[in-house]
Amino acid sequence: MVDDMGAVRLYNDAAKALIPRLRRGRPLSEAGIDWLDQGHRRRVAGPGDDAPPSGTIGDRDFAAHPSDHTDGTVVWWLVDDTDHRLARQALRTEQQRSAFLGEASNALLSSLNLERCMDVTAELAAQHLADAALVITPRTGKRYPVVTCLRDGQPHSAIRLEDPEEVPGLAEALQGFPPVPSRWIDPAAAPAWLEPEGFGPIGSIVVTPLPGHGVPAGALVLLRRDASAAFSSEEEVFARIFAARAGAAMSAARLYAEQSSLAHTLMQDLMPPVLRRVAGVEFAGGYRPSKNNERVGGDFYDVHPAADEAEASLAVLGDVCGKGLEAAVLTGKIRNTLHALLPLADDHQRMINLLNGALLSSHHTRFASLVL
Repeated sequence: MVDDMGAVRLYNDAAKALIPRLRRGRPLSEAGIDWLDQGHRRRVAGPGDDAPPSGTIGDRDFAAHPSDHTDGTVVWWLVDDTDHRLARQALRTEQQRSAFLGEASNALLSSLNLERCMDVTAELAAQHLADAALVITPRTGKRYPVVTCLRDGQPHSAIRLEDPEEVPGLAEALQGFPPVPSRWIDPAAAPAWLEPEGFGPIGSIVVTPLPGHGVPAGALVLLRRDASAAFSSEEEVFARIFAARAGAAMSAARLYAEQSSLAHTLMQDLMPPVLRRVAGVEFAGGYRPSKNNERVGGDFYDVHPAADEAEASLAVLGDVCGKGLEAAVLTGKIRNTLHALLPLADDHQRMINLLNGALLSSHHTRFASLVL
């Protein structure tokens, strides 16, 4: 109980145990709880904010609820609010993490370029999870592609010839094995190549795999400076959740790059040839697929120069039933078969009969029109 002059009039045993400096008749300000003293002064001064004053006493949080008496005194009931505060803080943390994962998914899935995915992964991890981040992918030859990013910085790519065995858990993470706890990794024993330029002493390290589709996509290394807090177990779990999304995006980008390279290689044999002058005759041709997103189709042409200029060259013009890649596959088979039958180029009927027999023996049901 505190009077209108701010002097303590009465307190119970629980208040004395909580605030040892309370003294009857002495100002509340001497008790060392400034937030309660200021709240009492505002209460005595007149109507104002109805929100109860709150603050800390020791390592606990309290809210003070007033009860006014007619003699001007105020009884303050202190309610421990620590658990409520921790619950609110945990809720905010989860909301922030959910928002971050949504942002990360949008950023990672917006590109099917592996290098871009590595840059985004390092940048997001450095901005939200640590003071610096390294994204390391499986080695190419004897070297490992590495992307490094500091908080509020730009990602930097490099190809390094380093030994992952120098960092506990890194070699295993690159093979897709579960991560080792952060407390098992001694920052003082970290190799010099792990420390980004201008970063300073490493205080804590987390190494977690980047799981991919069937094969590991790489490893994520998180660094905090010496003055920063160590990674908690909850932060390590959250880092693994982020790494799973990043690894899936990187794996999809790598698969897309491999398939694109394979498709490009296969497509070269299906593209129309570049025509040139043959035996004094200038040949020219043009090819435009029926759809803008297709590069090949069922139409084709070829010019096969004779080995001797005195002999006739073979010009081919054809059309396979259908459009797109399915028709182009049969087109490629026809062109390859005709190329193998060039020694019979002076007998068109025989070439066509042999070609027809080859097509009938395949699973294709499409027909083709051909001019020799």
